[in-house]
Amino acid sequence: MNDSFQTFRDLLRQGDNPGFLFETALQVSLLVDEPTNPAWRENARDAVRGYGRRFGESADSLHTESELAQLEKFCRYFSTDLGFRGDTDSYHDPANSSILHVLANRSGLPITLAIVLIEAARHAGLSMWGVAAPRHFVVGTRADGREWVVDPFNHCRIVSVEEYMAEISGGLNLNPDLLLPIFNAAPPRLIIKRMLKNLMVSFSQEGRASQIFDTLEWALELDPDDAEDLLNRGILRLRMRRFGDGAKDLLRVLELTPETDSNRDHIHREAIEALRQSKNNP
Repeated sequence: MNDSFQTFRDLLRQGDNPGFLFETALQVSLLVDEPTNPAWRENARDAVRGYGRRFGESADSLHTESELAQLEKFCRYFSTDLGFRGDTDSYHDPANSSILHVLANRSGLPITLAIVLIEAARHAGLSMWGVAAPRHFVVGTRADGREWVVDPFNHCRIVSVEEYMAEISGGLNLNPDLLLPIFNAAPPRLIIKRMLKNLMVSFSQEGRASQIFDTLEWALELDPDDAEDLLNRGILRLRMRRFGDGAKDLLRVLELTPETDSNRDHIHREAIEALRQSKNNP
């Protein structure tokens, strides 16, 4: 077990304190980046803390403005003054899942931009939360007695929850009312899990099996009973000729898979073959 994975485990044990989301997302960066500066963590914290505090210090008249005007000013500051934007040219680049990369390049995925925005807002005295919306990850907040959606991937566009629901429900042919629960604050651990899923997709597109395996290990530390991740890790372990470990993962998948699932027989055969191989290749 390497130090970066151990630190990730330690963060998960600490609980969801106010800085948990940013700190844990920052640690996930190590699946992509290898910082050379030993002060990388402190530098990243200081940068985002500075974004928030500088905004608060420069906006002397905020207390006289409406909450919506404050929100609009902060979003302009984030997208225009700081220059954070969505990366539409190399969307699936694994680097876009790294908070370190996002801070250095001021661009990234919806979810990584959202995490930076939420943390910067926290230090500016504004309350924001992650929203696992169907189209892509966005940010929720409250101003002037209403809830709003902020899209940091698209120049921090601000729309009401009702307007945003109407937009995405039209594309999905859904009743907007069915989407309302989605706009509750996404738990920080769910956000980290979604980050890791994104990273697995990016690594898969580049055929980077070793990095996929490492990301699966982190994801399963977060959610040990994710059947899809267990299945994928089991398959990779079999390819690595770690037959006993692979069989263990596949047998756990069977425990988690409903009896009616059409894939059960195939998974069962794979598990039996893995057990046979583990005995022949101790």
